[in-house]
Amino acid sequence: MILRLGMFLFLVLTTLWSSAQFYPKKQDFRTGITFGLTPSTVLGSELENPTMKTGIQSGIYYRKKISETGHFEINLGAALRGSKFDNSKDDSYNRLNFVVMEMPLLYMQDIMKKEEKMFIVAGLSPMAILQTEFYIVPELTARDELRNIGIKRFDLAAVLGYHISTYYTGLRITAQYGILDLNDNLLLQGITPETGNGGNIQSFAFNLQIYF
Repeated sequence: MILRLGMFLFLVLTTLWSSAQFYPKKQDFRTGITFGLTPSTVLGSELENPTMKTGIQSGIYYRKKISETGHFEINLGAALRGSKFDNSKDDSYNRLNFVVMEMPLLYMQDIMKKEEKMFIVAGLSPMAILQTEFYIVPELTARDELRNIGIKRFDLAAVLGYHISTYYTGLRITAQYGILDLNDNLLLQGITPETGNGGNIQSFAFNLQIYF
């Protein structure tokens, strides 16, 4: 499943690469593609012992200069996120996968006096959660009955980060904190640690991205 999704994201990236138009800085707007890694986990009291897992992200963006030092940016992308869990006993959950489509709406503030080299980035990222999968020890694939259960299909994250721009490319690191509770009456029957406690589940991710 993950391999097929990775191939899909790669095909999306190559298609976008062949069709995107690139504009250097000092222009009023810029379009292009982005690709990178997205380490992620979940927070909250419902799922126990979460740790980071690393996924991938790709997308397209449009950036518009709206003042001498300010830019507005809209993105459309796909990402593989989720969480690992430090639970190793048989019949315990040890991984949760998210497949998401997201549309970050961001403001970029130039902190180098109109040189357009370094930016503070902040905004919101609405996300559609297309698929979820719980993996159970010692199984290597997700059970059908543990797909798309107990997790809401929409998330909204606050985004804060830093962007370094060169003439044609950029490097960005952002933190993305889900401000909504994703728990949709999650109950994993016969699986430990115990679920169905009504605790909250919130997403958290870092994005390490290259912009073209």
